[in-house]
Amino acid sequence: MSTSHFQAYLGDGLYVEYDGFQVRLFTSNGIAVTNEVYLEPRVLSEFLGWVAQLQEALRQAAKEKLPPEDKS
Repeated sequence: MSTSHFQAYLGDGLYVEYDGFQVRLFTSNGIAVTNEVYLEPRVLSEFLGWVAQLQEALRQAAKEKLPPEDKS
């Protein structure tokens, strides 16, 4: 599979496309692109790092809400 112009629908009208260099996030009303953001490799890396931090924070928050384990 070629990664040039690899595209997917993420939901809520949001699409993502990789053009071989950068990631493009865009919205569409079904007729035309209405908004778009381009993430060059460095910015994409920063964003993915932020997502990883968010996932870890959410895991920690979920652990804190769990009842204590029964050690018996």
